[in-house]
Amino acid sequence: MDEEYDVIVLGTGLKECILSGLLSVDGLKVRFATEYILSDGRKARVLHMDRNDYYGGESTSLSLVQLWKRFRSNDKPPELLGSSREYNVDMIPKFMMANGTLVRVLIRTGVTKYLNFKAVDGSFVYNNGKIYKVPATDVEALKSTLMGLFEKRRARKFFIYVQDYEDDDPKSHEGLDLNKVTTRDVISKYGLEDNTVDFIGHALALHRDDSYLDEPAIYTVKRMKLYAESLARFQGGSPYIYPLYGLGELPQGFARLSAVYGGTYMLNKPECKVEFDTDGKAHGVTSEGETAKCKKVVCDPSYLPDKVKKVGRVARAICIMSHPIPNTNDSHSVQIILPQKQLGRRSDMYVFCCSYAHNVAPKGKYIAFVSTEAETDHPETELKPGIDLLGPVDETFFDIYDRYEPANHDEQDNCFISTSYDATTHFESTVQDVISMYKKITGKNILAANWQAHLNTVKADAKGSKDDIYSSKVHYMIMRGKPYLWVQEGDMHNMNTIIDERASLSVSSIIPGPLMGLLRSVKKFPARVALAGDIRLLKDDKVQVVMESLAESVVSEHETVDQASYAVSAILSSATTSCRSRIENLHWILKESSNYNVYKFNIRSCSYVDGSGGTRDVEPNEVKAPEADLLMPFSEQLVDGINQSQIRRRALMLFCLEYYNVTARDALLLSVDHNGFDVLTKVPETVKNGTSNQQYHWKEFRFNFKEKAHDVESFCGRLVELEEEALERVKSYSGLG
Repeated sequence: MDEEYDVIVLGTGLKECILSGLLSVDGLKVRFATEYILSDGRKARVLHMDRNDYYGGESTSLSLVQLWKRFRSNDKPPELLGSSREYNVDMIPKFMMANGTLVRVLIRTGVTKYLNFKAVDGSFVYNNGKIYKVPATDVEALKSTLMGLFEKRRARKFFIYVQDYEDDDPKSHEGLDLNKVTTRDVISKYGLEDNTVDFIGHALALHRDDSYLDEPAIYTVKRMKLYAESLARFQGGSPYIYPLYGLGELPQGFARLSAVYGGTYMLNKPECKVEFDTDGKAHGVTSEGETAKCKKVVCDPSYLPDKVKKVGRVARAICIMSHPIPNTNDSHSVQIILPQKQLGRRSDMYVFCCSYAHNVAPKGKYIAFVSTEAETDHPETELKPGIDLLGPVDETFFDIYDRYEPANHDEQDNCFISTSYDATTHFESTVQDVISMYKKITGKNILAANWQAHLNTVKADAKGSKDDIYSSKVHYMIMRGKPYLWVQEGDMHNMNTIIDERASLSVSSIIPGPLMGLLRSVKKFPARVALAGDIRLLKDDKVQVVMESLAESVVSEHETVDQASYAVSAILSSATTSCRSRIENLHWILKESSNYNVYKFNIRSCSYVDGSGGTRDVEPNEVKAPEADLLMPFSEQLVDGINQSQIRRRALMLFCLEYYNVTARDALLLSVDHNGFDVLTKVPETVKNGTSNQQYHWKEFRFNFKEKAHDVESFCGRLVELEEEALERVKSYSGLG
């Protein structure tokens, strides 16, 4: 082991493994799982070691036998609890935000190829002795029983403000500079009650205490928007996802990636001692009489106990149950947050529950964690409010562990130490620690440049003449937003466009027509992708043509809505989004067009980055000139309007039964086009003998019309015909006809 490395990572906990993966990344290309690129362009050599003979450190996953051995010495678990090997009990369980930084990190490093994730069923908050679903949007606020009628209206106005807020759109700020005003100031403007503020701050924005109220409001608004974006990403019951077989799969995934690319992982290396030179700088690690030299050491607090300080303790209870948590809609996986004020405490309490649905326990078994920042030496008493929510419990394990933070100066000793895991059951605080450590180690900001893709930003480099701006690799994330491409004068950071979940551009987009045809022809685009290509500045006369075309599109949409039949109007009026908001966006662009430079995207120079981080070139034969489209401007409204209607969704479930012989538990419309539509359906999983069980998964089905629909009117007509046909088929074999 007498070799020299740039970095040695000690411990295979979640943070250490994530950092190891991040150090492997340079741009969009995945490097060695244990390498990062130095400033001189050389690949850094990284050695990853652990004193244990297993992955995960304090955040490992245990079987039932291992759990018993850890907490109850030599006792054996009761046979009634099932097979030990079917348990994967995470010691530090944390859900991931579906659109959060950690998910982007996993995609960026390529570890997702070794993991499978599943949406979490529910997100709840404790209020006045009861459990409520966390409302995340203005629509959910109106439906929630968490608030009274007048408070719902006030909360709805606040949610609309947060949803509409955009950094680069002053009109959405409503005269407030969120970088200066506090969250308390914004909340007082809307007159929200204390209980409402409680669930917004702790269950939506995921703050751990009330200090956020006196901090700039921009932090809370962005956290709320992340929650809503994550909730919308998979259209599930919560904004969270969780890996099948538990978080213990994460460190093993990084190890597999490391092995593929020649990285070095060493387990069961006892007494890993960090060596320091005469200046107090770390220069190596010794284990079993051998020393590996290095320039930097990354580790958890247990490897350098003299360089950390105790900052608190976490009390937790691990509970094994035979039922879901009551009052959570029979959710197989769920998070419940109990805000500190509701309990008369100084810190929040968290409830995490997962089950056989995520393959962490045998069928019929559930694992729940209750955790909080310890304020006493009696976890049984302190955790009682959370445990009382669980109902009957088969087995309970109590534990208290110390929490540490680094007390050293990493720039002086080259030791980069992670903080201990807190009591939260989500990854947001953990990710912030990883981001901070990564910047200290590499000098780079994870969230800079391409990492800010989710903000719809792009930077173009000027080359050649003043009238032409090119970028050989213009990276930006395509999200729902403003359907145009523009760059504000003097600032090349504001290029935006819109693509729906099936990658179809809005017809009112000013991006040239071939791009629309291209994206419609690529059927396997993920929901959100990044495009790279050349752009060309349009001259004033071309800009005027574009703006006039855009104005005609707005007028045309107005006329179509005004002339629509009752069937069309009923669906469009059910939508929570409408043409009006988009039209207002377009209107102010038209009005302020002189302040913007408009660019044309060169499709034939285009490549795209898929959801797995791979870069692919666009084939010229995929670029097709589109025809005039009278349906696409209303596709988002049609999808949303149908999904908001319980009757229409039942019709989608009926279609699955009649045309695919599948009994659906739920159904959502995914996309529409001239030939039909796609439906995402919750159907029972099947086992090897062909029978179904009680587990469900989401599956996509395609339904085609007999005749092509040319516009929104004919689309709705075809849909009604399909509904009537399905009902007639039911009547024919049920004897009701």
